[in-house]
Amino acid sequence: DDGLAADSAPISEEQVEQLQTLIMDADADLAKFLAWLKVESIKDIPASRFKDAVDKLEAKRKKKQP
Repeated sequence: DDGLAADSAPISEEQVEQLQTLIMDADADLAKFLAWLKVESIKDIPASRFKDAVDKLEAKRKKKQP
């Protein structure tokens, strides 16, 4: 099982913008983030992985804060 179920539709434009903001806020490495998700761009992130992506960025952002 490659994890790509029928629910592999890409995220919405609104979700793309939300992730872009979180990436900036967390000072995340975009290339590493995309590699972790195994996609070439934010727009390619499957909707089924959106919550994982947000959770990862939120955790990174919290670590960054003093």
